[in-house]
Amino acid sequence: MRPSKLPAFNDKFGRNGTWFAGVRQTRLGFKTYIPAGKHVIKTVFDFDMFGVGVDAGQTTMRLRHAWGEYGKIGAGQTESTFMDLDVFPNILDYWGPNGMVFFRNVQLRWTPWSNEYSNAMISLERPGASADGGVYADRIELQNVRPRFRYPDVAGHVRLGGKWGHVQFSGIVRDIKWDDLLPNDPLNLDGHVIGWGAHVSSNINIKEDVLHLSVVYGNGIE
Repeated sequence: MRPSKLPAFNDKFGRNGTWFAGVRQTRLGFKTYIPAGKHVIKTVFDFDMFGVGVDAGQTTMRLRHAWGEYGKIGAGQTESTFMDLDVFPNILDYWGPNGMVFFRNVQLRWTPWSNEYSNAMISLERPGASADGGVYADRIELQNVRPRFRYPDVAGHVRLGGKWGHVQFSGIVRDIKWDDLLPNDPLNLDGHVIGWGAHVSSNINIKEDVLHLSVVYGNGIE
């Protein structure tokens, strides 16, 4: 179920009476635990068949995790340290709540402290951003503006937990530039911004139920 595909008015997507057939978006994955000296090499590789981006709605392969971890160091693609996967509720919507931080990213991660319920992590993550030109999107002046990311995003979190649940404090800082490559352009559209975000999330166990809480605020992180 995708909320963006629910009609906002009658016949938005055509009249009733349409036949559709497809296959299930199956998930397949592998995990390994290999003893190696004082630590264990942990790896996970999995994918599903739920197309996104240009493949949205198609049954095509989508990489979820390609991750390896040894001791306190991990590398590959997994959930960003800025997010908290444990606050994802049990719902039918595949994408989750539209206000939730949810992003898997390529990263190099260090976990200096960890126990059964709590941990601290910091990561260097793949940067990226896109611009919304709005009503100016078709202006020729914007056709030669290109994004440039000089440094990886820096993200991290501290989680404090116990049998009662947990609370997590997360942050991210990112460098975003855009260059106007049009030669002899009298209007220079070069620009730069520092993106940042703060995220507080929590799970609180209440008898047989769990209260999921999450709030995020920032600039240039959507």
